[in-house]
Amino acid sequence: MFTDFSLKNRWILTSVLLIIVILLKDKLGINILILVSGFWLIKYKDKSIVLILCLILIVFINRYNEKPYTNITGYITKVTSSYIIIENLKTKTIVYTDRKYIIDSKVNIKGYYEYLDRRPGFFNFDFNDYLNKKGVFYKLKNTDINIINNGKTIRSFIQVKIDNLNFNNKSWLYKSLLNITYKDDIESIFLTSGFNILGFILIIKKLLNRLFYKKTINKIEIILLMILGIIYTFPIKIIRLLIFKVIKQFNLNNKDKIGLSIVLLLLIDPNQVFNIGFWILIGFYYSDYLFKERPKRYLYMFFIQGLFNKQFNFILTILYIFYVYFLGIIYILSIITLFIKSNIFYFVIEIYNYFFNLIDTFNIYGYPLGIGILFIIYINYLLKNNKLRWYFTIIFYMLILKFGYIHILSEVTFINVGQGDSILIRSYFNKTNILIDTGSKYQYSYLKQYLNAKGISKIDTLIITHYDEDHCGNIDNLFNDFNVIEIKDFYIEEFKVNEFTFYDLNQFKGKDENDNSLVHYTNINNISFLFTGDISKEIEDKIIKKYDLLEVDILKLAHHGSNTSSSKNFIKQVNPKIAIISSGKNNLYKHPSIEVLNLLDNEGIFYLDTKNEGDITIYFTKIFNVFYTSKGRIGIIK
Repeated sequence: MFTDFSLKNRWILTSVLLIIVILLKDKLGINILILVSGFWLIKYKDKSIVLILCLILIVFINRYNEKPYTNITGYITKVTSSYIIIENLKTKTIVYTDRKYIIDSKVNIKGYYEYLDRRPGFFNFDFNDYLNKKGVFYKLKNTDINIINNGKTIRSFIQVKIDNLNFNNKSWLYKSLLNITYKDDIESIFLTSGFNILGFILIIKKLLNRLFYKKTINKIEIILLMILGIIYTFPIKIIRLLIFKVIKQFNLNNKDKIGLSIVLLLLIDPNQVFNIGFWILIGFYYSDYLFKERPKRYLYMFFIQGLFNKQFNFILTILYIFYVYFLGIIYILSIITLFIKSNIFYFVIEIYNYFFNLIDTFNIYGYPLGIGILFIIYINYLLKNNKLRWYFTIIFYMLILKFGYIHILSEVTFINVGQGDSILIRSYFNKTNILIDTGSKYQYSYLKQYLNAKGISKIDTLIITHYDEDHCGNIDNLFNDFNVIEIKDFYIEEFKVNEFTFYDLNQFKGKDENDNSLVHYTNINNISFLFTGDISKEIEDKIIKKYDLLEVDILKLAHHGSNTSSSKNFIKQVNPKIAIISSGKNNLYKHPSIEVLNLLDNEGIFYLDTKNEGDITIYFTKIFNVFYTSKGRIGIIK
């Protein structure tokens, strides 16, 4: 007992435990350390527990989270058209600016900092969260930027060289050679995760195959990656490739190679577990061991794409290796174009854009983590003796995501669209989809990502309560991107949408657009809902006078919790079990008002606000109904 320090034959388990620790450390804190230690001691009664504890403690170390001063000196490590990242030994800070700067320049900046608040949501791509995971926690505002000296590195030379080229469109040169993007969407992040460098290395390997032995080629690859690391100041995308390549040369079994590679990468940057490039490269480098059958590789890629992008493309997955080579070719042509003006580069880019616009039509939308995934596992188990088992599993997986069967519970979700309203009513298997309001046009990406994640392609009924921009701003977008069957934007006393029945309680003529909001009552699985648009206290009073026995379980507070709505009489009579507020962080109107929140507290009414909780979903089952929020709050609705 307690004689062995070694982790030999245990690296894969160590890597799994580290991944679990990283995923849960924010929620469980130091408790996760105790749980993992206990598990390891029970499984292995030896001194290797000391190494495990050291590894976990390294993961727990916070990096780049010190508050910046109002006066910072550092280096520009990232440049885009709208912001730069300033980095020194203690902190990374984002500065939004339209001015063009040279990467690796030393600068002094003055201003005041703000913390980058994450925007909670089940499926949305949150740029601030993306920055947090890269060690950027603060932004500086009202800044005065003084250049101490311009960058004198190889990549700053490349940037200046591109700037001076007499081309109209240089975006691909910036993206391919410098990771300088002009938008921070999922596609750009995916394209700049190191696949161009990987493609470049694979092309060089192919060219060298007939000239050198395998060991020599491996050494050349490592030397090339080291040179690229020096040029690009060893970004994580090159470190990843380098570690995978070096560890593959070790005299270890395949399990230990995979485990040790993952452990080393996570010690360098624990937040890689949240990066699609990390997982795809694991599958790429160790596919021969992990997925001896090709369909397993495809299924893995489908799952990883769905997990991060809420969509997958089966054509792109099948042609993945060609995609990597294509990016490698673009990378090589980008280098050549720096010194020799040629139309070949732009011809290849046109082919790339045409090809990917074409295969874009094969996207299948859906988030794979749902109860329906159990059906896929069960089908795979039933087919265990069938030679075509994994092919059938892939077909079933594609169909179950395509038709929304992965999310089998009916739901009502108050989608976090900032300062606005958008409420999804969805029956099981996407049988019926109803959307009440659309949010502002500036929030469309969040709405679309949620609908895509649920595998929704058809909206049976779009209800517009009134025509304020924060309620109707995405009508055109929805009609362009989804099959919207009908729109209801006027008073109808009672109407049905398949199994759902709605009653409009606002037949009163108001003094403005807000007071003319449609106010819908419905009952789903014995839970009553009242959606109130932006009506004022005056209309609320008229409603409770006409419907004097009106009580509901779930009340969507009118006008985002403004004190022009939610009168005491209305709240007392309606007497909701849960009040939902749909508001945005730091909104100009300071919604919800303190007056309304105090009223809810005094009346003992539990409330949830999208600006704090993110998406708020109520799920329905035959046994009970439950609410669940993006922040992890959960409760049973009695």
